[in-house]
Amino acid sequence: ECLYGKELVKNPIRVFIDNVGPEINSQYPDYGPVINADESVMLFTSRRPNTTGGGIDPNINEPFEDIYISTKKGDKWSPAQNMGKPINTDDHDANSGFSADGQKFLIYRSNQKDGGDLYESELRGDSWSKPEHMNKNINTDYHESSACYTPDGKGVYFVSDKPDGSL
Repeated sequence: ECLYGKELVKNPIRVFIDNVGPEINSQYPDYGPVINADESVMLFTSRRPNTTGGGIDPNINEPFEDIYISTKKGDKWSPAQNMGKPINTDDHDANSGFSADGQKFLIYRSNQKDGGDLYESELRGDSWSKPEHMNKNINTDYHESSACYTPDGKGVYFVSDKPDGSL
């Protein structure tokens, strides 16, 4: 990463970063946005006071994470909505990856046993399914957090702190 960073600094490119506006951004931590391929749906994680269950993370004295959703109408995003249960629980829930077709997404949920696992929810009609715990090929007795789908949607890349992983 450091070597790549040095190369990027040698050859900077011009980029524009636009604020998506108050429909998405709040005065609270809002992060980790993922957008489907046709750019019609955005999911992101936030620590807002209306967190599902109303819990506060004792380590940082902020609300637990929840997942929010917004849809794009023309050039404007709709006001972000907490996805509520069953997507969000009374603990940490963070979006991780979104399939290009917008039909599935990956969720990180913390737990006391191993620090957290990955779940998947599917769009069924107009609503999202109850998140399913991913299988033992992904979730282990170690911490699995960030993940994304492969471009063809048939695989998942994920982060784990299990021993003998590869970098």
